[in-house]
Amino acid sequence: MKQEIKLVAFDLGNVMVDVQEHIPASKLARLSGQPEDRVFEEVFSPEKKAGFESGKVSWADHASAAIRSLGIPVSEPELRRIYHESLIPDEAVLGIVSEVAEKMQITIASNTSEPHWEWAQENLPFASRFDPPILSYQVGAMKPDAEFYEALIERSGFEPSEIFFTDDRPENIDGARSLGITAFLFTGPDQLVRDLLSCGIAVSG
Repeated sequence: MKQEIKLVAFDLGNVMVDVQEHIPASKLARLSGQPEDRVFEEVFSPEKKAGFESGKVSWADHASAAIRSLGIPVSEPELRRIYHESLIPDEAVLGIVSEVAEKMQITIASNTSEPHWEWAQENLPFASRFDPPILSYQVGAMKPDAEFYEALIERSGFEPSEIFFTDDRPENIDGARSLGITAFLFTGPDQLVRDLLSCGIAVSG
């Protein structure tokens, strides 16, 4: 018999929010007088983000280094606010998450950074319901590494099969499934509603 889902875990970027890094990159290019591709490399490249999203480098150190390297005339808090502008809420998905939160325990399970978690707490109406939040920069591991999912299992206290997890990257779904988590690839709000229903969680979407 299929095990009952007791926790629904949502990714942040490109699930609950769209990520549009060209928006802050363009603003920082104008402020610094540097080409946008150089700004992107210093602030948003996968290599740079992996440092502060894995907790190996603090956001403050990353921001200070980028400000110095690019000559951006802003403070670290100002850069943080500009960095927030890459996140565009997906209202359809947020509606679904809100519905699920009224029925059962939810959480966030995301490769993300300190400023984006700060943004989520300030802007997602259900952020206080995330229990326990699993954030790569706090865990010290990033999806699809097993350590990330082990943190989700251990901190939640649920069996892997009792956790519903959705993410937009196939490799992250494969990583979750390898530990027995009930994982579904996110392709849009309609698919999310169907996947939830397949696990006995009915939402209107």
